[in-house]
Amino acid sequence: MPLIVQQKEAAELLGVSSRTLRDWQAARDENGFPDCSSGYETEAINAWRRDNQRKGSETSEAAKNIKLGTAAEKMKQARFDTRLKEMEVGKEEGTLLPRKAVEQSAAVILSSLGDWCEQLPDLIAQICPNKKSAEKVRTRLKSELDRRREQMADDLVSLGTDHQSDRIREICRLIDELHSNKLAAS
Repeated sequence: MPLIVQQKEAAELLGVSSRTLRDWQAARDENGFPDCSSGYETEAINAWRRDNQRKGSETSEAAKNIKLGTAAEKMKQARFDTRLKEMEVGKEEGTLLPRKAVEQSAAVILSSLGDWCEQLPDLIAQICPNKKSAEKVRTRLKSELDRRREQMADDLVSLGTDHQSDRIREICRLIDELHSNKLAAS
């Protein structure tokens, strides 16, 4: 078999790490390792390994998998760090809003809109020429607004995650409760 000049190539053919091959070669005087001054003769090295029961540090799939796993973890951490920095920049630029502030703003807007919707049938009924048609308009509008409110709540719930859906249901429940309390007080 021809001599192999590169230590890395010889190590790959022997199924050991370059470091193991280097260590065996460094202790040549003590262990009788073959002379590799002009190149690596893999057959002689394999014979020496069998005679001296040397397995060496194998470059196995497990080692490669460990390296890949470590690289994947580093990449995951880098993505996390990048996302964190993006959020910090967004906060500094004012493009990232605190969740609580957004939820409170949405609740105020939805509550005001709900109040307006509750008043709308009465406002329109006042325009009607007679009481009978005014009551029909009021009843029909209230029914339609309630139906649409329920539909909007269902649509919002279907858009969110489970946690968001629970929050949306809770907000809708609170808005309905507020309207019920206002109607009871009137």
